[in-house]
Amino acid sequence: MEFIGIVIIVLLITLVMLFVIIWLANKEPSDIKREVTTTQVTANILNAMLKTTTDCRDMRASDLALNCIKTSFNADTIKNCQNGQNSCEYFESFTASILNNTIYEWGNDYNFYIEYDSTQYLQSSTGNCASDNVRKETETSPYPLYPLQGAIEVVLQVCN
Repeated sequence: MEFIGIVIIVLLITLVMLFVIIWLANKEPSDIKREVTTTQVTANILNAMLKTTTDCRDMRASDLALNCIKTSFNADTIKNCQNGQNSCEYFESFTASILNNTIYEWGNDYNFYIEYDSTQYLQSSTGNCASDNVRKETETSPYPLYPLQGAIEVVLQVCN
């Protein structure tokens, strides 16, 4: 009789532990974990995108963006790519392609722009992510613009 009682207790404990494990496995991630994950993914995409070497004169994407912003001040410095686009046009199509094939493909809208002296350049967005009333996970990367005073901000906002 004592043996049957111990077996019943062990079975009950096993069932309770099984239900706890199943419940924890099916539990939605917390908002903090989701926000940290989204922010980290956004930062990684932004950094990888800016460091990628493009087909436009084998320039990095960050160098294309810098060249484009400089052309606002001096049209003689614009770089033309092999396909006939200038650095601004190429950078816009390059970033839109990457962001559409990652963030947008994953079911999120985005807003991407570069800001220098309170002016936005090279903006690309999907959905209504550019409006102020949308919840956004924002990743901003300061990038020095060496020939000019100040720094530019590269901003990527992911909307949920």
